[in-house]
Amino acid sequence: MGMDWEQEFSEYRCKEFKVQPLISFNQYMKSTYIFKNIKDEKFKGVKVIKQNDLPIRLGENGPIIYSLELTQRRAGTFVVMRSTQRGIPIEFLVGNDFAKGRSHVDNAFENNGDKTGMSYYPEVTATDKFQNGAYVENYDYTKFKFEQADYILFSAAELTDYAVMIINPFK
Repeated sequence: MGMDWEQEFSEYRCKEFKVQPLISFNQYMKSTYIFKNIKDEKFKGVKVIKQNDLPIRLGENGPIIYSLELTQRRAGTFVVMRSTQRGIPIEFLVGNDFAKGRSHVDNAFENNGDKTGMSYYPEVTATDKFQNGAYVENYDYTKFKFEQADYILFSAAELTDYAVMIINPFK
């Protein structure tokens, strides 16, 4: 059995970052759902982290994110996230554009055997044709590149009062 990551990084449970007001992120609100919690209530603000702040726990008892990296696979470029929860949904936020929501590719998931796993998120996906619930017929979703996003927003049910996003480390 490997190292118990949960125990080793328990000090990250209460790591505090200043909550910034939502109004500071108006240019990322074209997608109306992204700054809302699981109860569909608007967050009170946003906590912004940087790559060197990882690992971090999302919320009081939420999953821990250890790392984000780029990798090449046969199907293209992917972000790979090491975390304690399989497939945490993420959103790539591009100023004055719709959020680029990403779910992990389930059959690519790797269990590390230490209560962490590797989830893979594709750069290109046809789901970008859905914008605020509407299907946009002629939208060219193939042009999006990870480096275009300013932030990556993490979606976790444990986040109820504020959103957590990381400054895009792939710019």
